[in-house]
This record gives sequence, C-alpha cells and structure tokens, in this order.
Amino acid sequence: MKYIKVLILLLLTLILSSCKEEITFKESSIITSRNDLIIEIKGEVIYPGIYTLEEGALLIDAIKLAGGFSPYADTSNINLVSIISNNQLIIIPKKDENTNSSTYISNLININKASLDDLMTLPGIGESKARKIIDYRNQIGRFSNIEELKKVNGISDIVYEKIKEMVCV
Repeated sequence: MKYIKVLILLLLTLILSSCKEEITFKESSIITSRNDLIIEIKGEVIYPGIYTLEEGALLIDAIKLAGGFSPYADTSNINLVSIISNNQLIIIPKKDENTNSSTYISNLININKASLDDLMTLPGIGESKARKIIDYRNQIGRFSNIEELKKVNGISDIVYEKIKEMVCV
C-alpha cells in the first residue's frame, strides 16, 4: 500500500510538471511587448483581419501574415517595403476597380487610445494640448465622437478643422 501511494505521488508530480511547462509556453506566446503594432488588413488578401506585428515591420510582413495576395489583387502600385505604423488600416485593392488602384493605408489616430506622442503628430497639437486631450479622456471618459474634441480646453474650431480628417473614435 505504501508503494502505491509513492507511485501515485510520483505520477502526479510528473503530470503536473508537464502541464506547467505547457501552460508556461502558452502564456508566453500571447504576451506582446509595448512596441508591437496592431493593424487591420482588408481587401484582396487571403485572410483579412487584425494582426500584431513587431515595430518596424513592413507592408510585406502584414501581407504574409494575411496569407498573401488573393488572385484578384492589384499589386501594381503597392510599395511592399513601406513601414507600418500602429493602428493602420490597410486595404489591398482589386484589379479593374473603378477606384484609384493604390493601396489605401489609413493613419487615423484614435483619440480614445492615442498616446501623448501620437496626439502630438496632429497639426496644431503640441504637448500641452495633447495632455489636455488625455486628461479630458481620463476624467470624462471615452470620446463618443470626434466633435467632442471641441470640449477640450484649447481645441478651437480652427484646430478642430485642421485635425478632424485625421482622427477617429
């Protein structure tokens, strides 16, 4: 009886130690660094969707993650070595569409998520106004629409007109 208990304890130890290794691997595989980029790719790729890439990634890296171009992709005006930035929307056009056949890359800044540095890339927004936007967001809550930016102290109608096409919620 004593040997059976020892054998059971030994088996449980082996099972638990092997589970621990597997769980550790899974957890480490989903941790992302602060420098990871999140992008969305649509249009003529095999697997459109939202992807995470490392900072400094190129458009070709995003296309590879999305399974490559579909057979209908118009690749004539695509710069595969363009550097991707965070929160980009990339749309790969279809051949023979009645639109401009260049890749559409959106660099809209989400005012509910943007960092101080991201906000400071907007025209007329320096460090002081960027801090006020973040303070407003932290005190009042998420912006429900971009016009709400006008409620932020220092964001005049003139500044709003300059940035309204560059931001989203």
